Amino acid sequence: MWSGEDEWMCNMVQVEYDKETAEFPIYDWITSTIDVTRGEAQLPQNITNPNVMKLRIDEIRENVEKFKWVPKPTEGDSGWGFPRYVKGANSLQLTRIFQQDQVKSTQSEGAVLSGVAGSTFDTIKCKSCEDFGLRAMLTKAFVFDPPILAKMYLRCSQSNMHQWIYNYLETHVFMEPFAVALFRCLPRAHPIYKLLRPHLRTVSCINKDARLALLPSEALPGKGIPTKALSLTRKHYKTFSIESLNIPKMFKHFGTNDATLLPNHYYRDDALDHWEIMEKYASACIRHYYKCDEDVVNDYELKLWAKDVAKEGLGWQDHDTKGMSENLTSVDQLIEICVILIFTSSVQHAAVNFGQFETYKFVPNAPLAMRLPPHKKGEANKQRILDSLPDSLMAGSVISLVFALSEYSPNEVYLGHFPERRFTEKIILDIQQNYMKDLQALEAKIKARNEKLEHPYTFLLPSRVPNSVAI
Repeated sequence: MWSGEDEWMCNMVQVEYDKETAEFPIYDWITSTIDVTRGEAQLPQNITNPNVMKLRIDEIRENVEKFKWVPKPTEGDSGWGFPRYVKGANSLQLTRIFQQDQVKSTQSEGAVLSGVAGSTFDTIKCKSCEDFGLRAMLTKAFVFDPPILAKMYLRCSQSNMHQWIYNYLETHVFMEPFAVALFRCLPRAHPIYKLLRPHLRTVSCINKDARLALLPSEALPGKGIPTKALSLTRKHYKTFSIESLNIPKMFKHFGTNDATLLPNHYYRDDALDHWEIMEKYASACIRHYYKCDEDVVNDYELKLWAKDVAKEGLGWQDHDTKGMSENLTSVDQLIEICVILIFTSSVQHAAVNFGQFETYKFVPNAPLAMRLPPHKKGEANKQRILDSLPDSLMAGSVISLVFALSEYSPNEVYLGHFPERRFTEKIILDIQQNYMKDLQALEAKIKARNEKLEHPYTFLLPSRVPNSVAI
């Protein structure tokens, strides 16, 4: 127990007694008093000490009040048709633990909110599409009269799907209910809390700023992206399922999993390697605590988390829980959910986010908007292309936005690194060390492949994959 008048960001308390050391991981702000248990993770049904049991019950009760769901939106609200998120008018009103070390929020998101209107945007907006090399490309293209304009419209559609579905909805919005429920329902001594917290802690803060800065029709994306974020994501979310985030299943479903039939698919290759490593890591951690399916069924704290995610986070509006069961019944089921959350918050987000500037900086490669409606056969010519592509204002808006979103934070925490020492058991620390070794081996594998490529694919190098969604 600690009691004091000043706020204190406490990471760890170590107590030495009779040549033994006990660790008490906290990693939270202490404003008045705090009672914590030792660092060893425990399932609630295995606790025999009534004092420890009371501490966990009290912690959950306090967290339910601290991390409140936003009131259920009504039709017309921006949250209508979306997963629920944490209560708070802006990121500064969120609980302090969501704001800790929010360098990315203040630096990168700040660039989106204010810097874009400053020197960066002023520099870019004076350029036309032809300044980005369009005329040279068009001259070359018409020597060889392919349907280049039709391809631009296709790329425009794909780009809008990428921005609002694959990036915003599937890696930002869908992760937040799991994060909010994690902090509400699982005490800091729960193994699943310890496993998932590094990957879910930052998503609420960046999402809060995104809802204010990116979604309104008058916001910056509206100047260069024609599709309305709210309408597109709501439509897609109606038929969305958590299984859509199981990457190996999706590759198999679409028939793109076979490297002999579809070679040189570097995202697929690296993503599947990451998934295998993460599944090995998560499985080892989870099976250390959950010896059989009955351990999952009997974990009433875990059941509280799953129910909170499914009913309050995902199914609050129409009882459609998007494939998330409120009653977890097996170790395999729990492992799959945890791997999906870890992978989506790290690898998948890195894949769809940090390559944006490289993709969109040359506007004709992937225009996010077209000024004219699609042409009819025979109408495509150089002038029609110039009239259809974004003007300098639209192009500048997009380029400045994706530049900010593609930046890494100087204090980023990358895969395999655990600055918060939440697990204290040696067996789990050894599992984490093996996890790091597997990631280092993957790093070497990707680098060796990239040395042979004219255009290396680097976005899923483990050393470039942040632990969580923070931009």
